[in-house]
Parts: sequence; structure tokens; C-alpha cells
Amino acid sequence: MLTGEEILAQIIEVQEQDITYTRANESSGIIYTLSKNQVSKIVFKNGIEQVFQQGDTREIVAEPGNFTYPDELHLTNGQVITCEIVEKKQYGINYIPTQNNRGFVEYISNTKVSKIVYGNGDVEYVSGSPGKGGDRRSPRDFSYLSPHYVSIGVGPSIPFGAFASSDAAGGGGNASIGVQLHADFTYYFFRGMGVTAMGGYMYNPYNDVAYRSFISSQLPSNATDVEIQVTNWSVGYLLAGIGYYNSFGRLYIDYKALLGAAFATHPTGSASYAMDAARNRVEYTGSATSFLFGGYTGFRYYLTRKWSVAGNLTILFSRATFPAIVKTEYVNDQQTSQSVASGSFALGLSWINIGAGIAYTIGK
Repeated sequence: MLTGEEILAQIIEVQEQDITYTRANESSGIIYTLSKNQVSKIVFKNGIEQVFQQGDTREIVAEPGNFTYPDELHLTNGQVITCEIVEKKQYGINYIPTQNNRGFVEYISNTKVSKIVYGNGDVEYVSGSPGKGGDRRSPRDFSYLSPHYVSIGVGPSIPFGAFASSDAAGGGGNASIGVQLHADFTYYFFRGMGVTAMGGYMYNPYNDVAYRSFISSQLPSNATDVEIQVTNWSVGYLLAGIGYYNSFGRLYIDYKALLGAAFATHPTGSASYAMDAARNRVEYTGSATSFLFGGYTGFRYYLTRKWSVAGNLTILFSRATFPAIVKTEYVNDQQTSQSVASGSFALGLSWINIGAGIAYTIGK
């Protein structure tokens, strides 16, 4: 400015009489206009000066070494860091802040950077803009992908090992292949460390002969028209853990170690029968909360920057201690008594879960 004031700006257009620009330290996007008669010169990032003298203009190429312009890191929260870019890495940037006279190198993750404006005027977009500057990358641009995500999936739940107990009421043998639903959230601080939370539900058919025999042995000897039913295993779980990932272009592979808890309902056993001109029914129920642990391997293939197809293989182990199997008796649909049919017993529970679904990317 002719007054000596300096304005840090983004030049939009130098017209015949006026100059239009936006202020670099404002996120509002307001466009300002100045008459050339008010401006002494424009100094561009590439070192070229455009000097205004009595309405005429001339270009002066800066002498090498006369000055240098700092690089700028534009963050997704709108902050701008003036610095010297030292090295670009796959997952972040090493830089020296201009206000750091000691020359210490600092690091920032790519997920926090919108773009880099180099001292020579070149611009490189990293993970998109905060949504106000029009710099957001195309959904089909895969030059940078955020590893953070949430996902949902469904697939078979395959029990392995015997769901066995020393107590006949606990049942024995194996449950059948069922279905499982799961959802998880994963955030990576860097590739070598991330945190994850996962929840799910498993449903496995079960029709154990030993359990049926136990129910039959509890019925009165003069019971007639006997019908015995055994329902299914239902298990809900919550897990937390740590994760690691590898990336191969648009393909990401995740590995996780998981710990948590499971709530299992023992398959309900029931028998209905006729006796003394009445219709009788007896039910056997139980539930347990247990420690659960396992491992997870999954993949995500990015279709766009935000959406990917996902699949996983999860192995879970637990040993659940059921406090009791409770026996409830009904006569003509009216409850008549409730008692403990079997005391405490433990079951080893383990599953292989295979899931397929979709994942949504958190971040740019």
C-alpha cells in the first residue's frame, strides 16, 4: 500500500483500474477491491513483484537470495502454519515452523492437513479442505485415503469346540452354524497404533440330545402327550482393542487384538404335557456374562474416498459360568412355581465369525 500497510492476500484478478483479492487470514471468502492508485506493489509467492507507478505497471523478477517465502500448511480446522517443509511421508509431514528459531523438526499427520502452499506458489492438496474454501478433493481421488472408519457387517457365525458341561442341564455337543451382525469404530493415531470398539450379536441354532434327555427325565412319569423344544444360543458382545493396518493403494488390511465381555442366554428348554386333565408346561432358562477375547483380520477396498466394501474374519473365545438353570412351571398358562433345576456350571464358548459389509471413512 502507498501508506506502508502490507496486506497478506490471495489475488483474484488485476484489472485495468482495480485489484480484487481475498484476505489470507479470513475464512469468510469476502472479496475486496482496491484501486491501483492505492497500491505500491504486489509481491507474489513465486518471487515476482508487480510495481505500480502513476498508473503504469512493470514486472521485476526478484534477485536470487534477496528473500525467501515460507511454505504454508493449511489445516482442516482453518489454521495456517508458516513453515519450511522438510520431508513428506506417507502418513504425515515433517516441517520446521518459521517461529521456531531452534530449527526443531515437528510432525503432523496428513489427516489434519488440507493443503500445502509452497513458497514458490505451488499448491498440493493433501486431505481436502475444511469445506469452506472449495478445495475439497474429488470422491474419486485416491491419492490420499484416511484410515479411520466405521463399518457394519453380517455373515455366518461358526461355533467350534464342544459347548459342553459336566452338568446335564448345561447340555453338550456343538451348536450349529448361525448368523452374526457386527458394527465397529476404528481410529488410527498412526499406522502402528489405533483404537477400536466393536459390538455384535450372534445367533446359533441348538438342539442338543443331552439337554432334551435332561428335560425328559424331569417330567412326571404319568405325563402324556409330551412335546419337548430346545431353542437357540443368543450372544451379545462388546469389545475394545488395538489395531494396526497396511495399505496397498485403495486396499487396506486391518489387524486387531480384542478384549471385552459377552452376555449369553442359555438355550431355553421347554416341555408341554397333559396330566390330570390339565395342560402343563415347564421351562428351563439361564444366562451368563463372561470375559471374551479374540483377534480380527479385515480388509477395506475404497470405492470412493468415503465408502468402501469391507470383509473380516474374527475368532472369539470365552468360558461362561452360568449361575443356574431356572425351572418355571405353568398349569393352564398360569405360573405355579419356580425353582433351581441345576446349579452353577461352566461352558467353553468359541466362534469363527465371517462378515461382509460396508465401511464409511472418518476424515477427508
